[in-house]
Amino acid sequence: MNLHERLKQARLALKLTIGAVEEKTGIGASTISEFENGKREPRLPQLKTLADAYQRQISYRSEE
Repeated sequence: MNLHERLKQARLALKLTIGAVEEKTGIGASTISEFENGKREPRLPQLKTLADAYQRQISYRSEE
């Protein structure tokens, strides 16, 4: 599973809207959408902020 798929899955698991994540993190909704659609990669500080909001570890493990 790709990073963008994991980000979306983590958000949906918590039943959060993109707007709710924007409020929690200060990351713009359009940016979050671009992360989830694979159009952009989050920088490390953004990834840490999203991991905290999603109650997940920042580590990423490939399933290949």
